[in-house]
Amino acid sequence: MSIRHQEKHDGGGNIRYNAIGYVTSPHMDPSQIPMIPLALNDTEGSIEVLPQFIMGLKKLEDFKYIQVIYHLHHPQQPHILVKPPFQSEEFGIFATRFNCRPNAIASSLLEVLRIEGAVIHVRGIDMIDGEAVLDIRPYVADFDVAP
Repeated sequence: MSIRHQEKHDGGGNIRYNAIGYVTSPHMDPSQIPMIPLALNDTEGSIEVLPQFIMGLKKLEDFKYIQVIYHLHHPQQPHILVKPPFQSEEFGIFATRFNCRPNAIASSLLEVLRIEGAVIHVRGIDMIDGEAVLDIRPYVADFDVAP
């Protein structure tokens, strides 16, 4: 989208989101979150949705995994080039999973353990305690796995 189109769509680049819930996690410091695949991450936590969104959880228990989009409340200084671990050269930020992105948003794929009222109990949590959840979507292999 050109700059001209951006101004027509959002009034100059400001975009606003509202939290739908919050993360409960044993992780308090971003530097202490292990960078490991979901299959090896057995860290449990939960997401509590706000009361007005509880009905949005209906049938979510039918899915084994969810994709959670959230706001980083401890964002790192944004970088356009970063050097991933075990790499000899820099990568563009959009070719990595680093959290030092231009916007303080991130996503995580989490295993659903159970849902109790407004609380989704999950495994594989790699989020900081208290981070604001912006959206929750079911992970559906038929749609989310590239051929």
